Amino acid sequence: MKKRKDRPRRPPFRPTPVSLLGDGMLLFLAVSGALFSFCTAFSVELRADLLLAGCGAFTLVGLLIWSLPRLWWTLPLAGAAGLWGWGLWRLWDYLVLGEITLRCSVVNTFCTSLQLDGFIQPIAELPDEVWALSATLLVLAAALPLSLLLGLAILRARSFWFTFWVTFPFPLAPICISVTPAWLPLMALVLAWSVLGLTSLVGRRDRNGSARLTLLALPAAALLLALLTAAMPQDSYQRPVWADDALDSFTNWAARQNFALFEGNGPFGLFGGGGGLANADGEVDLSKAGPLRFSGRTVLKVETDLRGRIYLRGFSGAVYDGGSWAPLEQEVYDQELRWESDLSSSRYLPSLSGYQPMNFPALADRETFPAKDYAKIIVRNVGADPGYVYTPYHILSQPKELAGASFVNDSYIARMEDVWTHTLYIQPGCDPLSGARLPEEAEGAERNYSYFVYTNYMDVPEESWAALDRAVQEISAEMMSGDTEVPAYQRYMQMMNSTSVSNWGQVHLLMADVVAAYLNETAEYNPDTPVTPEGEDFVSYFLTESHEGYCMHFASAATLMLRYLGVPARYVAGYVANVPSSGKVDVPDSAAHAWVEIYLDGYGWEPIEVTPAYEGGRPGYTATAEVTPTPTAT
Repeated sequence: MKKRKDRPRRPPFRPTPVSLLGDGMLLFLAVSGALFSFCTAFSVELRADLLLAGCGAFTLVGLLIWSLPRLWWTLPLAGAAGLWGWGLWRLWDYLVLGEITLRCSVVNTFCTSLQLDGFIQPIAELPDEVWALSATLLVLAAALPLSLLLGLAILRARSFWFTFWVTFPFPLAPICISVTPAWLPLMALVLAWSVLGLTSLVGRRDRNGSARLTLLALPAAALLLALLTAAMPQDSYQRPVWADDALDSFTNWAARQNFALFEGNGPFGLFGGGGGLANADGEVDLSKAGPLRFSGRTVLKVETDLRGRIYLRGFSGAVYDGGSWAPLEQEVYDQELRWESDLSSSRYLPSLSGYQPMNFPALADRETFPAKDYAKIIVRNVGADPGYVYTPYHILSQPKELAGASFVNDSYIARMEDVWTHTLYIQPGCDPLSGARLPEEAEGAERNYSYFVYTNYMDVPEESWAALDRAVQEISAEMMSGDTEVPAYQRYMQMMNSTSVSNWGQVHLLMADVVAAYLNETAEYNPDTPVTPEGEDFVSYFLTESHEGYCMHFASAATLMLRYLGVPARYVAGYVANVPSSGKVDVPDSAAHAWVEIYLDGYGWEPIEVTPAYEGGRPGYTATAEVTPTPTAT
């Protein structure tokens, strides 16, 4: 009988200080890299210093246990398990809170990345420090068994694949939804994989050689990763244009579908349909406009090519009744305007031929200046009035191009149910004085709409006439004063100068400046203004009695004053945000604002700022577009 050759036996495991140092570094990199990759990707708020200290302590525990002879493992493993169970029991209340904050972070990250409804937040109102500590303790509870498992893989099995499959799910989960972990912990994990893969084969036959190779490979691999990071910095990375286009096309296509999979709330409340329009009444109750109070919570998350101050338009009010603003009744649109041409109808109505008035300024600018760069904006509603899509001015996206939203007459854009993130395209820097003209095929639609505007956006209730007449007389006196230091007289001289005023649109803009200057002189901005007394007309009381208010008071008064002067105007509500160089901004509830729009014949609605605290620049072209760099082929 042929004798079978015995396989060469592995040398007995006898750890040395050098091997313990190298393996300890690998174990710490693997444990901390895995945990921090997961937590940073899902934006888990925790105590980083405490978690790092815990990873270091559990690394020492793993080194101690797995460095012992095999026969001695039982007692220390049992002791570690007992202490772990005792810790769970003593810290159970904190761990429950940690599970809540961890679940909220994971669910909200999924919803953000996949543009789904289902955002959740803890019900309990606790200090941020308590939530962070609770999340840290929960992650540390998982760190001990993870350290022991990875210690077995690295110290005893010396297996790259064992280590890889234990740690890879931590960064894989967020990467699957296009969320990248923080670069440093991810590189720590890659460093551990690289060095372990290089040394694992040697370690099975020569433990001492493997230990020396580990200590040499760690700094070399770390240097290589650092050089690669410096050569390809994350903050300057730009997705190729084709990737952005593909993502937009897929998002728009998916949002237009009514898949049964996405209808309803789903088993975990994460998925929504997007079939109908969300409720939005477009009304503003001025009778409750008392002292401003804000919580500071984020209501919108914006990512855009625009930089600087942007006005995010929500909705407009057309009808003022002394105590509120409301949109025009639907019957007004049905009886006076037709959105599409209808030759079969026996009753003639002015037609917009499919054009949307909110697109007019962008279409005119695009027609006149075709080489100008457009801008992209992504707006996610996380706490604002859920009925509206908040968008900057001069929107290029037309009715048939909107995904997950729909224009509602000429007043606002309503979001589809369960669609909270919208991508829109803007024509930045539109200027009504630039000479921009609409395309020839749209000029007829604008003329028809202009007639509708002058019919429906000029009404002033009788209760406000006396106060408005008094204000207009004061403005007229200032215009005729002959005092070159008075803004009203300056604007009057401009209007009288035929060389500086080329059309009625410019006259309307000058009148808007006069009204804004008058309100700035006669009223004081005060965010603590009390509620208007019951029975008083909101605007009349502001102009004749209180002479103090904030954006709602100034915008309401300016709208009626402009109408009284013959300028079509409407009240607008939304948010004001300052976009930094990163192109990303969280908009708080304190950024809520109101302003005015006036109609310029042949051009469209132009926003006007009339609140003193926000003066400086026109809302329509305050922001500028950041040119997106063209990706370089590599």
